[in-house]
Amino acid sequence: MDFEKEYVHRFYSYKAQQFSNSRAKPWPFTAQFIKEQIKSTDLVLDAGCGNGRQFLHPNTIGLDYSANLLRKASNKPNIGLVQGDIHTLPFKNDVFDVILSIAVVHHLCSHERRANCLFEMKRVLKNKGKCLLYVWHKEASRKTKFSAIDGSQNEYFVSWRGEEDILRYYFLFDEESLENLVNEAGFKILEMNREQESIYAVLENEK
Repeated sequence: MDFEKEYVHRFYSYKAQQFSNSRAKPWPFTAQFIKEQIKSTDLVLDAGCGNGRQFLHPNTIGLDYSANLLRKASNKPNIGLVQGDIHTLPFKNDVFDVILSIAVVHHLCSHERRANCLFEMKRVLKNKGKCLLYVWHKEASRKTKFSAIDGSQNEYFVSWRGEEDILRYYFLFDEESLENLVNEAGFKILEMNREQESIYAVLENEK
């Protein structure tokens, strides 16, 4: 979609180096989730892997739209990197034991596109497979870098360190809107919690 190319992909293409330099550590609960809930033999997909900072499991395949960020991810342990679109995942059905979707879904610019992304992850995830989903919470909008789009309470443009020439789109969730989205896609919610200005949910695939 042209809107996402302008307000999501363009940023991660032009600012890949700066963004990667500022994002070295995994999101806090991700490390705990991988350590405690993933088997050593599991096959993991990081859908929207960015620079690969969540590559904490040896059997991880990373997928991202940005070739520049994938080049950064190539320096991290992985068993494969794929340039692709989360709306049309280039994998067969029921392939992965675990999917990570860390700070990705909130960049999708319509409910239909957000739901389609979850349906695609559900398709390639095995029955009873788990998905860790992270999105930004609406409380993040209190930061001055957020500008509401047409008075919306959910949709925002975010500048990068004060640079207004290149903006990122965000849909900010609360617990109810995230729960409704994952229920629509047919996932079972095992756990949902706040983490600073984000929400994470541990989901189980039910087929």
